[in-house]
Amino acid sequence: MDTKVTFGVIIFIILVSFQYTFNRILKELIEIKNILKKDKINFNK
Repeated sequence: MDTKVTFGVIIFIILVSFQYTFNRILKELIEIKNILKKDKINFNK
């Protein structure tokens, strides 16, 4: 029983940290996309 609880906690921590990292990466990608869009607009002028 103890090992199952420990295992569950470890998986939970991994999932939470993975989701946090994933959200950070998504925000970075959106920022990069916005910067590229601005560059394209400036380039067209």
